[in-house]
Amino acid sequence: MNASTITFAFHESPVGELFLAADDDALRIIEFPQNRHQVKRLPDWVEGDNAVLQETRRQLD
Repeated sequence: MNASTITFAFHESPVGELFLAADDDALRIIEFPQNRHQVKRLPDWVEGDNAVLQETRRQLD
């Protein structure tokens, strides 16, 4: 199994701010950042943008 880089970003959506995380294949996490059961970000995750996050934001807006 190849490890894919997880890219994450915050997005201001109509339902409030969301935390989004995706690799190059799919959205892996979507959650409200205030959630007390947040997924812990790993050190190798990168804050940024990729095609999956762009499409996710487009659909959320």
